[in-house]
Amino acid sequence: MKAPILLRRAFALAALPLVVAFVAPGAQAQQLRIGFGKQGHHGSIGVSAGIGFGAPVCSPPIRVQRPYCAPQPVWDPGHYQDVERRVFVPGCTRQEYVPAVFEERYWRDYCGRLHVERVEVRGAYWRTVQAPGTWKCVTERVWVEGNWRVHAD
Repeated sequence: MKAPILLRRAFALAALPLVVAFVAPGAQAQQLRIGFGKQGHHGSIGVSAGIGFGAPVCSPPIRVQRPYCAPQPVWDPGHYQDVERRVFVPGCTRQEYVPAVFEERYWRDYCGRLHVERVEVRGAYWRTVQAPGTWKCVTERVWVEGNWRVHAD
């Protein structure tokens, strides 16, 4: 009867590290040794285990945030710049003479004679005539004032 009891104890000791490893899921087994040996007439079973608890030993990554440096303002000096733009150029004007308008009028006097008179309906005058204008591209040189601007790197 002694052999089955010893055998049960030996299995219990052998299963102990496995039970501890499954019960504590966060545990890390550093080492596990199971040995069987025989001394004389008696058998022996030795079990040794080293179990560590806790987080793994490693340091978190180091994040170094670069310091914020505001962009430096830069002075742009004043300068001349050529600018092209469209302008309307009106056509030329000229003076034209418009002659008078006459009309012939017929009438009879009390004796029944036919008379013809030439009558001025509208007098002569000068009128101003404007030719059609055109669009033209003109290049102008303008002064651009100096100013501060933020230089983006």
